[in-house]
Amino acid sequence: MQDPLAVMKLALCLLKDRFEGLKTGPVETVCPELIVAQRAAEQMTRQVGELRDIALVQLGEPIPLERQRVGLAELAREVSAGYRRSGSRQIEVIVDEPEIFGFWDRTRLRRVLENLLSNAMKYSPDNGVVTIRVSSTSRDDSPWAVLTMQDQGMGIPEDDLPHIFNGLYRGKNVTAQTRGSGIGLLSVRLIVERHGGDISVESREGKGTRFRVRLPMEEHEDRLPNPT
Repeated sequence: MQDPLAVMKLALCLLKDRFEGLKTGPVETVCPELIVAQRAAEQMTRQVGELRDIALVQLGEPIPLERQRVGLAELAREVSAGYRRSGSRQIEVIVDEPEIFGFWDRTRLRRVLENLLSNAMKYSPDNGVVTIRVSSTSRDDSPWAVLTMQDQGMGIPEDDLPHIFNGLYRGKNVTAQTRGSGIGLLSVRLIVERHGGDISVESREGKGTRFRVRLPMEEHEDRLPNPT
């Protein structure tokens, strides 16, 4: 049985190629609805993956990782390029070193970036700036990668900060009109911890939010994170 989401994404890609072949202008201008549909399909794929991972952890099973050598800066630029085309917020990628490599699951690490960036864009004001910084540090004499996501948005109430990674939880200052599943940050935490890393958040209402992800760059013993 074919995956309906995969079929939908393939059809949208073929349709986009057809529009580009007509050479009538950028697809984003000629048929913006196609780009919207592609983004929706990608979001659905990400959410299905999140639900599968969460279900595995709830059952006491490990999230399967397909580790490979991944360039974190290259991945950050790739993800941010897609989001730059979709909104008025500015995205700045700052890389402190030429490239930082680690043995990570590329698909799931991409999901981490997409979730954090999606939230930063969603809760930032129009023409706001979202900054992604890629750097490295040392912990216990081992190299670690550091990914920081900083926005200038509405911020998170102090009382809500301890709960935002638990799933199905939204800040008290988030309006009902702002869409969200409530599982994105739980998925982020599970993926990061499965890689042996950690994630933290700093925020002030009206002053923006900063997430910091730390990941071991060397091959690391996989952990089964606590879903709660």
